[in-house]
Amino acid sequence: MPGQTGFFGPDPGLSRDWAVRAISAVGGHGEIFKPHSGKNTPLRLNRGPNRLWSRGGLLHAPPIPINFRLGFCAAQG
Repeated sequence: MPGQTGFFGPDPGLSRDWAVRAISAVGGHGEIFKPHSGKNTPLRLNRGPNRLWSRGGLLHAPPIPINFRLGFCAAQG
């Protein structure tokens, strides 16, 4: 799972697996939206622009730069 290895920039004081633990605990955007704000809740919201871009929405995860995928930061040389 992404977020478990590699260099992610200066230390912000979080454990290296903080994102993995957060997503594992509560899920991704869709998994959070549907039970709390979706069509079958009192809010009855349609995802609308909160859909993934591939489904006509505005949500898009920008690509991770190659230097981060390889495990080092460009600033390190």
